[in-house]
Amino acid sequence: MSDETPKVMGWGKIIAILVLVGLLGGLVLGLIGGALGGLNMGAGVGVVVGVVAAFLVSKRRAALAAQKKP
Repeated sequence: MSDETPKVMGWGKIIAILVLVGLLGGLVLGLIGGALGGLNMGAGVGVVVGVVAAFLVSKRRAALAAQKKP
């Protein structure tokens, strides 16, 4: 194991990643929905963004907790 403390990702970077994931997820799910006969897969974009957001926020909390350890 290394003794390095992990870098904490800023909120601006997290929001930028979530916007990018939303755009790319909407594009991909829109193409899939169009190929399957015009299905509306809008809820899938919310699910994808929510999962990525939960992962990034938990990663940020873990990095903050690691910095506070003596």
